[in-house]
Amino acid sequence: MTHFAVACGTNAICLRQKEHLEGREVVRVWLFINIESIMKFENSTVKVFGAIALVILVVVGFIILDNWNGKEPEVDANNSFQTESVVAAQSQTGNGEAAPQAEKAEEVTTRQKESKGSAPRVLGSERSIQLSRLLDDETSHDKALAMALELADKGNHTEKLDALSAFAWLGGKAAMEKSIKLISEGDTIGARADQVVSHLIQENLMTGEPLMDLASWKALFNSLTDDSEIQSYMVLLSGYSLEESFPILLDLAESSREKIAEPAKEYLSSVAFGREFKDVEDAKTWYKQYQELQEKKAKEALKEAQE
Repeated sequence: MTHFAVACGTNAICLRQKEHLEGREVVRVWLFINIESIMKFENSTVKVFGAIALVILVVVGFIILDNWNGKEPEVDANNSFQTESVVAAQSQTGNGEAAPQAEKAEEVTTRQKESKGSAPRVLGSERSIQLSRLLDDETSHDKALAMALELADKGNHTEKLDALSAFAWLGGKAAMEKSIKLISEGDTIGARADQVVSHLIQENLMTGEPLMDLASWKALFNSLTDDSEIQSYMVLLSGYSLEESFPILLDLAESSREKIAEPAKEYLSSVAFGREFKDVEDAKTWYKQYQELQEKKAKEALKEAQE
């Protein structure tokens, strides 16, 4: 009977690993399989004791599964902004041991996604808790931004991560400019800042509110070193209207950094409805003519409206 119970338990474990079944579903399938096995025995005494063993194992199985489910952390696959600052701090050491920053904080345990449904949670240091409270109060968002800007400049590692979470939540020109500056810090802070900047640009493409000028775009591209990152932001830049993106691309096309200048030249053509340009000067000439044509059309439309 002992061997029978062990075999039943082994069946359940194999089912969970092989079929990827969830909790109580595993028990139900396991129960069905083993009842069927018991009924094959000819000896009625074995059947009775087998049934009793199954009942006991099922009860124990539910208890174990309930405890198991209670211990497993839930991960939101859509939460691109959910991070754990202790993990972030550990990653700086290059091994699995906690870095000095991680010991210091216990300061921040979890950071939720900055969707517009709820403010990001920043739990730990006194300043982080104060920032969280300000974010929860819609009437205090100006104070929250001021505090986040201060933490971005003078805070420790985890407080800077908290500031970036606040920037993604609050948005705005000041938050964008500070996030761009933090990209150059590299490591987890730089990577986080890159996420926030990308998030704010994508959000801005939908709202259309003024967010970045030529100086901001130049600062952003000058902070990037990876070719794939440069290409990603070129794609985002080209998502704006021709009037907004073309002048910026013209400036970037004359950058002293070839890895910025070359893709900018390619995107000039893309933004200009596929028109090919001999060089940057040719693109400037075309854009000047385009502006003059648009101004002429606007005047004609206004004249018609007045008549």
